[in-house]
Amino acid sequence: MLHILLLVLKIIGIIIAVILGILVLLVCIVLFTPVCYQGEAACDGTVKGIRAKAKITWLLHLFSFSAVYEEQEFRWKLRVAWKHMNQENSIEERVDTDEKDKRDEKDQRAPKTQEASKARRAEEPPKNETVRLEEKKEAAEKVEKAVEKSEKEPEKQSEIPGKIKKSVQRSEEILEDKPSIFEKVADRIRRFYQKIKYTFQRLCGKIKTLSEKKDKIQSFLTDKVHKAAFQKVKKEVLRLFAKLRPKRFSGRVHYGFEDPYRTGQVLAGAALFYPWTGEALAIEPDFEKRVLEGDLYIKGKIRLIHIVLLLLRLIWAKDVRTTYRHIRSFEL
Repeated sequence: MLHILLLVLKIIGIIIAVILGILVLLVCIVLFTPVCYQGEAACDGTVKGIRAKAKITWLLHLFSFSAVYEEQEFRWKLRVAWKHMNQENSIEERVDTDEKDKRDEKDQRAPKTQEASKARRAEEPPKNETVRLEEKKEAAEKVEKAVEKSEKEPEKQSEIPGKIKKSVQRSEEILEDKPSIFEKVADRIRRFYQKIKYTFQRLCGKIKTLSEKKDKIQSFLTDKVHKAAFQKVKKEVLRLFAKLRPKRFSGRVHYGFEDPYRTGQVLAGAALFYPWTGEALAIEPDFEKRVLEGDLYIKGKIRLIHIVLLLLRLIWAKDVRTTYRHIRSFEL
């Protein structure tokens, strides 16, 4: 009996170990298998000449996505294991579903419309009787309107002089109550002064609140713990960028705007990425005319393990944890 129990426990242990091994293998595959990306773009100075291609693959092309923009048309393809999808298939599926929905709606409406038409036919009286009834109703309505008009005419004639007297009295009261020109000017000056006073008070209140917020934010940023946390985050992010840096990168861009100032702004912004691009990207600004020409090529890999390690290092750092708690409870 004991031998059988030990054998059952051994089988259960082997099954659990196999399941755990499969889970560990899947986690390692997800973390260490790189996501490969590749892209290229080119432009010959015209809108029609813009071309771009991008491709992303993972797990030996078991999952892949590709997109192409050429001749002002966008096309894409997606593969998940043995399932293939593209733009044409998705459009065909939408058209098929729309046609099926329309057919179902027509099939559902057909019996309802037939039943409704039968019920209306059963409820409708004969045409001759309906015409006679309508004529009788119209004649009765005309007689009632004529009687009402004859009754209202003498009452209106008697009410006219009373209305004239009331309008004259109202006009006299309005003329008596009408303020003078000096009172109007004084009232306008008083209102204008109140508006200026109210806006000045609001402006002073906003300046006071902004100064208080500025002092609070400045004290938060200059704290030693927060400074150390920000330096740690900066260091880890730069390390991550170095790991995710593309293996191959090259390109040439010849650009220009009608406004030379804007061209200089773009050049200053592109200079910020020089530590990562280096001499692989040649930028040629044109300050005289509007132009966009060149080509780009990029290829690299991204592993999820680098992002996971970044998060673990940040969570392990005490300064980062305290700063995160302070940010959540921070109120202006």
